[in-house]
Amino acid sequence: MKLKMIVGLSNPIPKYSYTRHNIGELFINTLAKKYNKNLKKDKFFSCYYAKINIDLNNIILMIPDNYMNINGEIIYNFYTFYKIYPQELLIIHDELDLKIGCARFKFFHRNSSHNGIKSIVNLIEKKSLFHTLRIGIGRPKKNYDIKRYILSKLNVQELFQLKQIINKSINCINILIKKNQYHAMNILHKS
Repeated sequence: MKLKMIVGLSNPIPKYSYTRHNIGELFINTLAKKYNKNLKKDKFFSCYYAKINIDLNNIILMIPDNYMNINGEIIYNFYTFYKIYPQELLIIHDELDLKIGCARFKFFHRNSSHNGIKSIVNLIEKKSLFHTLRIGIGRPKKNYDIKRYILSKLNVQELFQLKQIINKSINCINILIKKNQYHAMNILHKS
């Protein structure tokens, strides 16, 4: 599969670091570190980015520096400027409907109940499809406020589980690029 850009959805400012909603940021930072890259601030596009090479494929890593619900414009402007097509995008985001320690690829789609994905969908062409990697954060207990839950900090055990599934997902992205999406999906979806 041809990937040219991997985007981690998150909220800006340090108080949101290591919250459930900022899994995308944690993922991109982990991936950049694996390739010995530091993310640079791009003031024009209002984002952080780095370039890596996986199996002779140049890939841009990006974290928008804007709030989750409105980051679609930054992503759209960035990939349009670099002449990247939506089907060459992989968007990383948190998923309430998956338990912590699970991750799932979703290929060639353009809808979601996730506000960060909705923000992207609202800007791209109607027939455009992109890919996502959903990383589970689990649902809170009954009657617990969802917004409070997703914006709360991860505890030590949750962070450990998330780091494990992030590393497994990164290995599966390598497989996705070197082999095919079905092989990568079969390995990842066993978690």
